[in-house]
Amino acid sequence: MIKKLLLVSFIFMSSHLFSQNILGVSAGAVSGFNTGDVYLWEYKVEEKPSIGYYVLFEYRYQFKFPVYIRTGVGFQQFYSKVVIKDSKITGYSNNFLLPIAVGYNINDKWNIDAGVSLQDYRDRDDFALMKSNNLRTNITFNVSYEFMPNFEANFGYSQIVSKKINSFMVVHRSYHFMLGVTYNITIKRKNKKNKENDESNI
Repeated sequence: MIKKLLLVSFIFMSSHLFSQNILGVSAGAVSGFNTGDVYLWEYKVEEKPSIGYYVLFEYRYQFKFPVYIRTGVGFQQFYSKVVIKDSKITGYSNNFLLPIAVGYNINDKWNIDAGVSLQDYRDRDDFALMKSNNLRTNITFNVSYEFMPNFEANFGYSQIVSKKINSFMVVHRSYHFMLGVTYNITIKRKNKKNKENDESNI
């Protein structure tokens, strides 16, 4: 299913490649946490916030009015450490994501957006024994600030809204904060009138 969604996202981005749009690459740090106690095999799980990084390839369609649609494909990797009945479990987990959001341009520097992200979690090391319900839906919020031409600082928040299962929450925290930087390339299509003028000048 995730492959089909990635294909749809790619087709959507390709179909608008020559429209007025923005292509971007984002990278940064991400940290996850749970707000309540987590139990596994009737034992309380002692945990610390997970830490990791993310990379995201983005497409943003900017309307003539101050509203845009943002989508893309991305990857996250987390390192987590938990203790269950004196047993320490550590490992890495990979997360492939497909976000889509609607945003608003506050001014020339500040943007905000909100949306959903379909995420596919893959576990490694000790956590590989606990795989279950890997496909999850998150709600997302993002604030960006353009601190120099083509570069934005990003602060993001996401929360899993799919059904929570304790064995899943041991590895994957329900809430995440992200801090990163985006490099944007703006692509503008010449309108028909300008194209005709260029041809008449040949």
